Amino acid sequence: MRELASRIPLPRHRAADLERYRGRLASFATTSGERFVASCWDESPFGSWCGLLVAEADGCRTLYVESQILADDVRLLHDIDNVVLADVRIARAGQEWAVEVVPVDGPPLSRLTLTLDSPTRRGAVISRLPSSVTETRGFAWFTEIMLRVLSLGVPSFRAVHAVGRLRDGRREHHCARGERVITAVSGTYTGRPLGNLTDLTACGFGFSDPPRHPAVGEMTALRQR
Repeated sequence: MRELASRIPLPRHRAADLERYRGRLASFATTSGERFVASCWDESPFGSWCGLLVAEADGCRTLYVESQILADDVRLLHDIDNVVLADVRIARAGQEWAVEVVPVDGPPLSRLTLTLDSPTRRGAVISRLPSSVTETRGFAWFTEIMLRVLSLGVPSFRAVHAVGRLRDGRREHHCARGERVITAVSGTYTGRPLGNLTDLTACGFGFSDPPRHPAVGEMTALRQR
């Protein structure tokens, strides 16, 4: 038992040494060819903010966010080809998300509406757990181990991770707090209709690609200072 315990990666930093990002991420793809990750952070070292990551049909990865400081922070975690400074507005009401992207030097670029289902079985179970359990690095490591078990022979899970490192070497832990399925999407991106909702293929964002099926995940990210 002692030998097994010695192999478990224990946290080396106190909670006071961690930065906390607490919010929701919507990941989905459409038949127009784009893949999207819309993030809405209620709590972060920069206050509350929203952003939109898009993997274009040609593979180009574009980030829409309100400031260069936020863009530099996102680049620590994700591979990005282009940054467009824009006001990203996400309104949540009942079963819907309304996402609007307004560049600082132009008219609205994108308007999306997402329709959500009730929580998944997995999300319902996690949401019942206290934050003292789900918002810890230990819970993130448990999730990482489970994802590795699920990924055996299942390509769609191979890019999903709960624990990883930033470009500057610091470690980040992703703690899931809930999950809801996205059932429909409508609207336009760069003036073009989105088409129908479809499963995601690899986006190439780095660290952790979104899961295959369109979903909104409640998450707390714990980042080493």
